[in-house]
Amino acid sequence: MLCFLCRKIQIKSTESSWSLQHHLTFGDLTESADGGCELCMLFRATLLHYYAESLGGSASTAENLHRELDNDDIGQAETDRRVFYVELGSMDVDERFAPCETGAYGLIFIRKIPGDYSSIVEEVVPFMEFSAQPDSNAVLGGWIVGREVARTPDFSLGKKWMDECREKHRECGHLLQSRLPLRVIDVGFPDGSQMPRLVLRGGFPGDYAALSHCWGSSKPMITDSTTFRANVEGIPYANLPKTFQHAVRATRELGLRYLWIDSLCIIQDSQEDWEQHCSEMPDIYRNAMVTIAGPAAADCNTGFLLERPRPLSVNLTISNGDFDQEVTLSHSGVRSCDYPETEKNSPLAKRACVLQERLLSRRILYFGSDFMYFECWTNVRREYLHYPFIDNYQVRSEVTKRSFFLEQDCRFWLQYWCQIVSTYSELALTFTSDRLPALSGIVREIQRKLGDRYIAGLWLTDLPRGLTWFNPYYRLHKELAQGYNDCALPYVAPSWSWASSRGRMSFCDLNYRDHVFISEDIQIIGVDIKVRGSNTFGEVQEGVLTLRGRLQVFTIRSAQDLVVPGRQSLFVCSNKSPSQLGLYHPDKIPESQLRKSTEMALQPLSFEQSITFLYLGYFKDSKSYLQWAALAIELITGTEDQYRRVGLGYGRQDEFPQIEDFWQESETKVLKIL
Repeated sequence: MLCFLCRKIQIKSTESSWSLQHHLTFGDLTESADGGCELCMLFRATLLHYYAESLGGSASTAENLHRELDNDDIGQAETDRRVFYVELGSMDVDERFAPCETGAYGLIFIRKIPGDYSSIVEEVVPFMEFSAQPDSNAVLGGWIVGREVARTPDFSLGKKWMDECREKHRECGHLLQSRLPLRVIDVGFPDGSQMPRLVLRGGFPGDYAALSHCWGSSKPMITDSTTFRANVEGIPYANLPKTFQHAVRATRELGLRYLWIDSLCIIQDSQEDWEQHCSEMPDIYRNAMVTIAGPAAADCNTGFLLERPRPLSVNLTISNGDFDQEVTLSHSGVRSCDYPETEKNSPLAKRACVLQERLLSRRILYFGSDFMYFECWTNVRREYLHYPFIDNYQVRSEVTKRSFFLEQDCRFWLQYWCQIVSTYSELALTFTSDRLPALSGIVREIQRKLGDRYIAGLWLTDLPRGLTWFNPYYRLHKELAQGYNDCALPYVAPSWSWASSRGRMSFCDLNYRDHVFISEDIQIIGVDIKVRGSNTFGEVQEGVLTLRGRLQVFTIRSAQDLVVPGRQSLFVCSNKSPSQLGLYHPDKIPESQLRKSTEMALQPLSFEQSITFLYLGYFKDSKSYLQWAALAIELITGTEDQYRRVGLGYGRQDEFPQIEDFWQESETKVLKIL
């Protein structure tokens, strides 16, 4: 049964904005729902769920809010009342593989003042998803793009996505059959009649899956010198941790015979085997038919082939003016109406090593807690959408997945490297010493594109630009307030490398197309890097830059931030006048510059400090503003020419006009930065 207002819902276009005024008050909505309107029941349940999560309360909290709004609107003019609207949620899909550019994705149920989107109550946008049968006119014609999500993982759909990618995506490459890694798990026949076992198949032709997983706090099952023989003879399925069991099952269901799991296929107590596999990592993930991932699995005991929650749903008939269509409108959880989401709060996505696995893999099939999703070098899929789409990774602060087969110039790959570093630098590692080795596979791929020398996280020909990394001061201060003090961080890289610092790194300007150093003021005399082991892109033992450049001492002062009210920033200031010449971001905050307030929050002291800077040069940024950059350095005690980096200073002409001549009186010196 539907009420009069719900029967008026028609969707005549998915490309223009469509909106229908619905009930005037929450009381009216509740009366209609209690009177038997199934759609109003769904609207009310969805509304209360979204508001309860937004307010951090219960459904009763959300209901009280809307009843208070009903009371507040009594006596208000009609144009000032906050009433309910039903609006269309549409989705842009990849028209190369779909019959449309935009399709109906679901319905939005919002409360606002008519014509005023800024008045949406608490900025909450409740959303419900459409779904229709794949052979319906609405789906085939691109009117409806939503798809019903199965209660359990749909392996046949996952295999369909894999096959379509393999057969139709030119960017993803087409391997008739790949070569197997040195060791793989033979998962046996699909019926499970054979015990999984470790086999040596290096170089043999065959298709295989790779597993991307979190080791977690519980140590996973491993292969080492003591378990190698037993694992070759066979690993009882029941003895495998749940995540590995599910990986074996998924491999079988997807029609594959072999599975690569790092903890079982690399000899864990052999440094030589680890280093060999680090160098082969790009090939292992790139040549896999698919990488399997359980984004919600925090460790090897969690598993990922789980039953999905049952959604609230209503079957109804809607019209586009030409024909009627049977659809299901569902609410399965709080979801964005603007872009398709991935797993929320995914433990897997927070792991540094997983970023490399994701970027190197041709295709990844994620078994999420609510739905499956798929990612390859061409586009992405969601189980709740019939068609692929081109994702906007920036919305989630993620690195766009790119094919390393792309023919692009060096500027493209250098910019991509900066994006990778910015994302990777804030991700978690079990061992700090893996900070550079866990990127070595990606480094190998980018080096093939650049033909450049890699030096502890930077590229030699891009050194002046690569040195302009920084961790914003406000972010450092926030991390320290939360208990992350990196003063005792063990050595993983020289001080001039971003890998020596902690937190999400930024660069002065990420736009390589427009960013050009007009003046590179430093001269590179020598670069000396010593690594541990045979992996030249791996763990660094020592790194020294020998440079000739201009040095200048400036004063650092704290003052009100130029943009954010109430925030303090650090500024590079002239020693001859109080003029601010640029911003300063220390690589870490000394404890002497902080104090605890009565609320136990760490607050910066107002302070002044003299710091020596090495001038890197100046450049035009993406907005064509002139900008200078300089390394903050300090002399290492007991030496005459050896320094360590302690921060970065930079200034933009529009913000700091006195930029022209303050380096002219600088001393030129040859120095080593460790």
